[in-house]
Amino acid sequence: MVALAIWRDNQCSGCGGDLTETTAEENDGSPGHSAYVPLYPIRCHRCTALAASEKQYSSNPDVPHPHALMHQVELRHPRYT
Repeated sequence: MVALAIWRDNQCSGCGGDLTETTAEENDGSPGHSAYVPLYPIRCHRCTALAASEKQYSSNPDVPHPHALMHQVELRHPRYT
């Protein structure tokens, strides 16, 4: 449990990266140093399905307290749909 606490304490609260690496001067992107560069985003299809469900119910005036709904999704393979 101590190791887990140490690991958590060394995580950036913004990106979850290892603070030892993410705050190191040699990774600041200045000439001759390493730099973090953004990559193209990837889409989580599960998050997309959840967002669609949330939007469907939040915009429906007949659904009381849509914020209280706990949306669920499941992965269905083509042969089972």
